[in-house]
Amino acid sequence: MRQVPNIEKLKSHIDMTVTAEGLRIELMESATSTFFNSGNADPNTDGQDILKLLAQQLSELPNKIALEGHTDSKPYRQEANYSNWELSVDRANAARRL
Repeated sequence: MRQVPNIEKLKSHIDMTVTAEGLRIELMESATSTFFNSGNADPNTDGQDILKLLAQQLSELPNKIALEGHTDSKPYRQEANYSNWELSVDRANAARRL
């Protein structure tokens, strides 16, 4: 984690917990620090930095990985057939691809 640029700004938004299912890593956004820009499925620079580091470290483990994507509570109105549900899925897929 120390290798990530701006980690001091981000570390309070990263929570690692050992659960019965395994290691849970949560990237929590706030009004001042985000991993995705509002309404956008592509990780911003901070999001890319942390996801690349996590991917590098996790790829060395034999464990399975599950990804979830979430959005803020702002309604997404850019397209009538696209909502925060789709944005959540697209964010998880963008993180998986990265």
